[in-house]
Amino acid sequence: MEPYIYAEYITGPNHPDFGEAGHSWLTGTASWMHRVGIDFILVVRPEFNGLRVDPCVPKEWDGYKIKRKFRGATYNITVKNSNHPSKGGAKIRIDGKEYEGNLYKNI
Repeated sequence: MEPYIYAEYITGPNHPDFGEAGHSWLTGTASWMHRVGIDFILVVRPEFNGLRVDPCVPKEWDGYKIKRKFRGATYNITVKNSNHPSKGGAKIRIDGKEYEGNLYKNI
């Protein structure tokens, strides 16, 4: 199986082909892993009260940029991790405006 593809399943230890992956292009896992990356690592996540931006990235990262659609609008988000914590403390700009906190209401 291709190393960049998620399998739908991997056979268990009681199967003659233990460890074999199957149905590599028929799974929804890739889209879920994309969502995990955006919502819980980069933490640019839609919530009922607004858009949550609270990165949890490797401390070695200097930052990142992401374009996010939310409630009919597209936002250009820049996260600068200049102090290099892995969680919290990053400076966040949305469409060029710097914000305090991590829940952006009415943007």
